[in-house]
Amino acid sequence: MTHFVFDTNVLVSALLFNDSGPGRAFFRALHYGTILIFQPLVKEAGAAHVRRVGFSIPGLI
Repeated sequence: MTHFVFDTNVLVSALLFNDSGPGRAFFRALHYGTILIFQPLVKEAGAAHVRRVGFSIPGLI
């Protein structure tokens, strides 16, 4: 099984823009392997999401 790791910028871009380069890479990685995500990265991505769109996802940050 192949493992993939994405940095925060790629993760945020992939989740906001599914058809972007980072989005296509992220969803292809989901299809072909396992994505390794560390909790600090999830918190950082959540904080970036709040700054970008102005609302939070409960329990994320």
